Amino acid sequence: MELYVLGFFVGFLVGLTGMGGGALMTPALIFLGIPPVVAVGTDLLYNSITRFFATVFHFKRGNVNVKASVFLLSGAIPGLALSTFLMLFVVENYGVNYLDILLTRVLALVLIISSTATIYKTFFGKKSDEIPKNSLLILIGFVVGFLVQLTSVGSGVLVTLFLLIFTGMISKVVVGTELLFGFVLTLLASIIHAKIGNVDFQLASILITSSAPGVILGVYANSKVDDRALRLILSFVILFMGIILLR
Repeated sequence: MELYVLGFFVGFLVGLTGMGGGALMTPALIFLGIPPVVAVGTDLLYNSITRFFATVFHFKRGNVNVKASVFLLSGAIPGLALSTFLMLFVVENYGVNYLDILLTRVLALVLIISSTATIYKTFFGKKSDEIPKNSLLILIGFVVGFLVQLTSVGSGVLVTLFLLIFTGMISKVVVGTELLFGFVLTLLASIIHAKIGNVDFQLASILITSSAPGVILGVYANSKVDDRALRLILSFVILFMGIILLR
């Protein structure tokens, strides 16, 4: 029952804010006893399906900047490939247990840094009305692609934060653009993890089934809820989970 509740809750947050998929689901699965490497792979598959439905709804509402998503992906795919080789190297030379420890530590650091940056931006950051250069989009895509493969975190939190700070996009378009980017990226990453054997398909099916209603509800609530306050709450939760994982 707890897995169904978790899937619905995270699906709602993804539809509403574009954030919370990997940042909440992966550490939650680890807390429930799922091995970190399996938690990452399963969450990536769950994330890709969840983001697909959310992207479709946002696209129909005109909330997706396809051009920005394409440039982000052009950087993310090489980053994804690099982190895949790194992951295979660690398993081959140090074993799966070492990879589990490494992924947990990296995940914790990403959660702490991204949530802290989001909180700082909310209180002190200023939005730029300039559209960032394509090279900058490619660079941030590369960094996010590298991190997503290792932790399943980044496609939501980091890209959303970047777009909010450096572009003049309104919040709804930021969410829709990130969701399209995140869907493609997490789908590719989940395929790689599935081939390696890091995906629990039964667990993923439970999470996907329970998240679908949450995603739909989150997308429709997007225009009626103060997502600034919600992002703050979510960021503090993510920060707390990161600190716990780091201990």
